[in-house]
Amino acid sequence: MTAGADVIVVGAGLAGLMAARMLRDKGVDVIALEARDRVGGRTRVDTLQGAPFDLGGQWISSRHHRMRDLCEEFGLQTFPTHHAGKKVLDLDGRLSTHRHAIPSLSYWSLWVLSRTLAKSERLRRTVPLDAPWETPDAARLDGLSVADLSRDFGLSRTVQELFDVAVRTVFGAEPTEISALYFAFYLNSSGGLRRLIEIKDGAQERRVTAGAGEIAKRLAADLGSCLVTDTPVRRIAHRESGVLFGTSHGTMSARLAILALPPKQALAIEYEPELPPGKRALLDGFRMGSTAKVFVFYAECFWRDAGYSGEVTCAIPRGATTPPPLTWVVDNSTSDAKVPCLLGFRVGAPGRHWRSRPEAERRAAIIAQLVRYFGPKAASPIAIVEHDWDDDEWAAGCPVAAMPPGLMTQHGRLLRDAVGPLHWAGTETAEDFCGFMEGALESGERAASEVLALL
Repeated sequence: MTAGADVIVVGAGLAGLMAARMLRDKGVDVIALEARDRVGGRTRVDTLQGAPFDLGGQWISSRHHRMRDLCEEFGLQTFPTHHAGKKVLDLDGRLSTHRHAIPSLSYWSLWVLSRTLAKSERLRRTVPLDAPWETPDAARLDGLSVADLSRDFGLSRTVQELFDVAVRTVFGAEPTEISALYFAFYLNSSGGLRRLIEIKDGAQERRVTAGAGEIAKRLAADLGSCLVTDTPVRRIAHRESGVLFGTSHGTMSARLAILALPPKQALAIEYEPELPPGKRALLDGFRMGSTAKVFVFYAECFWRDAGYSGEVTCAIPRGATTPPPLTWVVDNSTSDAKVPCLLGFRVGAPGRHWRSRPEAERRAAIIAQLVRYFGPKAASPIAIVEHDWDDDEWAAGCPVAAMPPGLMTQHGRLLRDAVGPLHWAGTETAEDFCGFMEGALESGERAASEVLALL
């Protein structure tokens, strides 16, 4: 295959699809290339138990206006995530329940938690979204991990455990693995810690009835022949005069390129000439989160009947040699509740431990954990479906690649910078809602605008 276009977009996740669509709508000759046999990147909707379920990104906030606009354009209905009822908190092996966003804790722990939220709020507001490396005290913050930051915050043991669970769930990574400066940027990008972790008025507020993965399918259908799947890009030769792409099906050419890929996947391409050392170090430094979604289907929503919301937050018990498999659980039933489902997340270090265990052992541990929270009716699921994003060749993890200590101040300013005719997109490059589907769309718009200014 030998073909050409004004612009070639590499990657047909939400970022690449949005960029290609924006260019096409401006009359640009554009081709989008996707390595997989499907579009969507880290979004994917499949039919499970006769209904659509998102194996990847799935939630939309009221503040995600691009996602909401696309849902409206494509006639896709949304519905609120179920959260009514008692929430379960599993701290150091002890169970408690609460009905509000803030769990039932001792007065001392509540005071420490309130202080922690206030401190994180003050910190995140100091971070410029377009240049987080210019944050006051950036070098010191970037030298700290999130674990170091939590010690600086002076957290009590109970609040420390809650904080660690929140970080583990959001990033699919451990607090020791993430830069405190990057964490503060991420909080500011998302509107604060509470918005990031809560359902009501938060990032997990609504779901798409047909699945959020349907949005990528609709964007792809709109692009038509501009989109080519099953075409991995192996080599990119770039000059100021243009770009040559070596693919699994031949060579293609373009004046400009947009690479809408996770950092490690962008680095896996052979470049000629090589990317600048700083850009390579940046892409190589990102650490993708480790996340598996575990769908546990039942014949009825028995937890609702018992007064539970289905939401569980689980910390690693102190001194435990084997962590519980699920860090967070939420009611993931269909909007009409005709397909009852609890969704659990295997994330971070506990997730990495359990993905190495035999399937039968893993599933027995998952069921035992749910029985502990919801009683004997949880012992009889009609099906369990696990989707481990670490096994995805073209994502190598989920939900987001985060920066470890030191990377932001050393190389972060290169994140969105073009390398000659090569421009960069992907949710990791977003200013607003970095790590979310909304951020992917924002990054695609930005990259397309950069390219349009040069054509």
